[in-house]
Amino acid sequence: MWNSIMIKVAIFGRHLGQSTIACLTAMTQGDFSTVTLKHWTVALMTGALAGAFAVLVSFTPLFRRYNPIVSFALISFLGTLMADRLAHPSGFGGPWTEALATALGAAAISVVISLAPVAAAVERMENPDFHKPPR
Repeated sequence: MWNSIMIKVAIFGRHLGQSTIACLTAMTQGDFSTVTLKHWTVALMTGALAGAFAVLVSFTPLFRRYNPIVSFALISFLGTLMADRLAHPSGFGGPWTEALATALGAAAISVVISLAPVAAAVERMENPDFHKPPR
């Protein structure tokens, strides 16, 4: 049970971080010198909502059915898209433009994280037979 809780915490933390970073980047359009406390508040709310979505999805077969890199990126994209749209109105373009940009950014960050060595260790915690490194 403890291992299961740790996995959910890792999933939440991963999506919180990547969605928060993507949201901050989209809101400020890459100019981090303009980041305010309000930006951080909105970005953390977006990240928390995306993290909660990812934890909910982790109880479904989607999390285990596909390649973990693709699954995590897709879940990141969908969760961040919905979370960003709920958290605040778009700052540029149409009503979905900023949410779409944020979601694409979060999915890209997810792919980069999935390629990092620590991601393989987390994925092996959830399913020890999944993508074992060659000997």
